[in-house]
Formats: sequence, structure tokens, C-alpha cells
Amino acid sequence: MPFPLIVVLAHIIPDRCLAMMVSYWVEQMDADARKLEEARLEDALEAELRTFVEHAGGISLPKKSWVDW
Repeated sequence: MPFPLIVVLAHIIPDRCLAMMVSYWVEQMDADARKLEEARLEDALEAELRTFVEHAGGISLPKKSWVDW
């Protein structure tokens, strides 16, 4: 349910509206946390693979620069 509609409903059903707003907020925070965790894991995997390739094959891979973001 879109957030502005929840605000409108606040005058009609305060308890239910509060529960819906809290639920919406928790879902958004969970989605943000999931994205951060996935990005952290991706960076860790890339660093580990880079280390493995450099040690196993003796090849030095170019480091990630600000252009690659």
C-alpha cells in the first residue's frame, strides 16, 4: 500500500494504520540491509578470486577503479 494512502487512513483507523506503517518501514529497512549484505559478499568474493588468480597463475589483474562502479 503506498505510503501517502496510509497517512490518509490514519484518521480512519489509527491502530491498523500504525501497524501498516511499521510493517512498511520494516520491509524497506530489510530490503536495504539485504542489498548492503549482497554488495559486501560480492566485494569479498571478488577480492578472494583476485588473490587466488594472482597466486595460482601469477597474473596481476587490474584493480577496480571508480570508473567501474
